[in-house]
Order: sequence, then structure tokens, then C-alpha cells
Amino acid sequence: MEIIKELCAVAGAFADHGVSYAVCGGLAVAIHGRPRMTIDIDFIVAANELATAVEAAASVGFDDVTGWVQLPGAMWGINRLYRINKVHGSELLTLDLLEIDSAENELLANRQVFELEGQHLVVLSKSALVKMKEGTGRTKDKLDVEMLNDGAE
Repeated sequence: MEIIKELCAVAGAFADHGVSYAVCGGLAVAIHGRPRMTIDIDFIVAANELATAVEAAASVGFDDVTGWVQLPGAMWGINRLYRINKVHGSELLTLDLLEIDSAENELLANRQVFELEGQHLVVLSKSALVKMKEGTGRTKDKLDVEMLNDGAE
């Protein structure tokens, strides 16, 4: 499986199902021009649209449900994530849907549209991505913030 192809497939399914979303995590960092290795796909989705997002993801093969994961030290209205996998032969790709309290949350409201492989992707803005990553305390998020803040656009 190619992670970018799968990212575009899920984003397309979300668009087809009317789900408001934002790409976040390592792929969002890469889309903002700071590529780094990542092994999963992360989206923010409003709580009231999560069931539709799960249905949309299943339509493109993400149907192996792990379920809810509580996030330690949750902030910005994100308390947990819903994890789904796509299994193809011996390959596994994880999709994390970070549940945000509402579509009006400032993180989800602060998005940008990028074009990738001929498709529009809605991604957290650089400032929203930095804000989200600053509070986690995780080493990889600290490194992402440094890369995003290094002045390069």
C-alpha cells in the first residue's frame, strides 16, 4: 500500500460523504513542506461526524476496527481517537480519526486546502498544527514543531 494514495482515497471518501476533516500528524507536516517518516494516517473529525467518517473510510477498505484509544493529556477539544486499519495481504496501514469536540473548534476551523496528486486535501494550517503538537510532550511532536517553525514556507 502507498500511504499517499491511501490518504487521497480516504480524503476523497470523506468529501463524497460530506465529512468535514483536516489532515494532521506526520503527513500534515510533510504537506507543509517538512517531510518525515510516518507509518499511519491521521485526520481530525468532529464528534458528530465520526460515524459518517468511519463509514466513508470503510468504503475505501479501512474496515479492520481497533476502536477507541484514550489520549493522555488531551487538549484542544481532542480527548480520544478511533483507530481503523486497512489490511491488504501482509500489509497493514492504520488510520487514526482524532475526535474533536465540534466543527467550530478553532483547530478544525483553521484549515488550508492543498492539492496532492490532483486531489484537494484539507489540512490543518501550519499554526494549528504547531499548536496541536506543542502540548503533547512527545519527542517527535517537538521535532515537528521545530521543523515547522524553522522559517521555511
